[in-house]
Amino acid sequence: MNRNDTLATLRDEKKFARTPIYTGPATEEDRAVMEGEVSSAINDIIKISANDAAALRARLAKLLENVDLLDTEDREEVFVYVVLIWRAAGGEG
Repeated sequence: MNRNDTLATLRDEKKFARTPIYTGPATEEDRAVMEGEVSSAINDIIKISANDAAALRARLAKLLENVDLLDTEDREEVFVYVVLIWRAAGGEG
């Protein structure tokens, strides 16, 4: 699978489900915000050149800023997606 296909698959999967260690988003409204922000970031990153690590970092930083007011546990779950997006987009380090 190429970079953009991997990102699209990540974008389209169900996110933020309850697990044994994560109770799920605080509210359904928070879930919508989280899913929307992650999907929007992925859509933007698909358009960014695979060689533009600075733009990739900047967009992921914006994603984190956009969810800064969510509960800590919800922000941590978004951070998991930041790492997954980084890796799928070819980020190193």
